[in-house]
Amino acid sequence: MNASRHHRHLRGHSGVSLIEAVLAVAIVAIMMVAALDVVGSSARTRAIQTEQSRATALAKQLLSEIVQCRYADAGSSPVFGPESGEVRANFDDVDDFHNWTESPPQTGSGTALAGFTGWKRSVKVEYADPTNPSATASSDQGLKRITVTVTTPTGKATTLVGLRSRNGGYEKSVQTTTTYTSWASLSVQAGTNSNTGTVSSTNLVNQAP
Repeated sequence: MNASRHHRHLRGHSGVSLIEAVLAVAIVAIMMVAALDVVGSSARTRAIQTEQSRATALAKQLLSEIVQCRYADAGSSPVFGPESGEVRANFDDVDDFHNWTESPPQTGSGTALAGFTGWKRSVKVEYADPTNPSATASSDQGLKRITVTVTTPTGKATTLVGLRSRNGGYEKSVQTTTTYTSWASLSVQAGTNSNTGTVSSTNLVNQAP
């Protein structure tokens, strides 16, 4: 009789240990899932931030290029948009960029920028109301609004808006040959994969005298 009670006691003890083991495994599994979720969220956040940084740099670079062009074409009969035969390499006034798009992004000379396959840049130029620059004017009142949109391969769009005045610094006549810097960028990359880098840029306040 004592042996029977001892046998039942051993079986009960084994059952409790099994339950404890199952609970321990479940707790560890839950903790691992939570930890992996945190790691995954952090990686996704870094990827999104890098993508946004690169998109902003692309938009700044193009907007800087556009605002340095003349406010209006110097010809006797200017048109809104590019004149016949004009391409980006010889765009000479702001509205030449109206409805212009490119994919992948390129330099002003037409060289594709490395690491931006599948990206797209587009531009819209409109007459703006000087009393309310966010409103579109029906005719030229001396102010143009430039909207640059950069779209990533995943379809996310980043938009920058700039204003160009007929009386801005870039409209001043340069009396002597002058070289100046209007935009600067910094690119940092880890390893040889161009998708692991980040880009930052800014316009410099040193317009032509």
